[in-house]
Amino acid sequence: MTEIVVRQATLADAHAITDIYCSTIEGGVFTRRNPDGTRTPTPYESLSIFERYMHGGAWMSVETCAVWLAHLLRYGDEIPLVVQADGIVLGEAEVAIGNEPAPYNRHLHITSLRIHADVNFEALAVALMGYIKEMARVMKYQQVLVAAPDAPEFYRQQGFAPLMTRRAVITPAKEGRVFYKATEMTDFNPNRIDGWSMPLGRYQNARHEWERIWPGFWNSVPEVVEPEVARFDVTLTGQQGILMLEQDRFNPPLAHVSLWSERPLTGHLVSSVRDRAARLGYQELTMLVDDSALVLVEPEATDIRDSQIVFAWRVN
Repeated sequence: MTEIVVRQATLADAHAITDIYCSTIEGGVFTRRNPDGTRTPTPYESLSIFERYMHGGAWMSVETCAVWLAHLLRYGDEIPLVVQADGIVLGEAEVAIGNEPAPYNRHLHITSLRIHADVNFEALAVALMGYIKEMARVMKYQQVLVAAPDAPEFYRQQGFAPLMTRRAVITPAKEGRVFYKATEMTDFNPNRIDGWSMPLGRYQNARHEWERIWPGFWNSVPEVVEPEVARFDVTLTGQQGILMLEQDRFNPPLAHVSLWSERPLTGHLVSSVRDRAARLGYQELTMLVDDSALVLVEPEATDIRDSQIVFAWRVN
């Protein structure tokens, strides 16, 4: 009988985790992007660390996977887990702790969950899910969330139900008559956003997205930090926000918006985002927008598309 064990990941698991993620590449075929945008099949061993990274993030190479694991283990607000069968690591999950206004509340957010493509998905995924649910109970969190999961039917079978839909929105950057103060960020302590919302740019949860705001995090892989990134503390009357504008790699006049907000989003705060981006030379902005914030960005939007369904499992 197979012995299945779930535990916290360690740096020693970096090789196994990289193997798990690489196994899930469609068709097992890695490619290299050509200058004209086409792709050429290329052996994994011939790809640079950056080219591997572009296939799915830090997990695609042992070097970057180890850096990411070390970061998670150091700060503890995002917990890496592995599941092993008879002592062999065959699955990995990462769970971010969140404390945000309703409907998110105090929660655990599954930011990734992968099982090696050559083994049975369900048995190992169920073990990871059971461990995560028990974490939520023991830590007294209200729910477990997952956004746009790769296997939505699995999550439904595990008791998850749709919580909300997020929309992908494109809107023009535009200078406006709005009074605000934007200063370059100098304090990157994640405790700053405890209890804050993230109405714009959230793909996972507010705490997980904060990991991308750290300057110099990937300096060891220069190509990863190639796009221009601007980070600001934004202050309006009765309102504080933290704004990150990240240049699109393949369309430089476009910026990706991430915004954390102490209070519910207002039209003035949206205007300050558009104004700051325009003053930096951007022409368009793209962002994921929660249902509750859509009404404030919709009037100026040039494109709105359904993008993500967020699922929730409520702790009994």
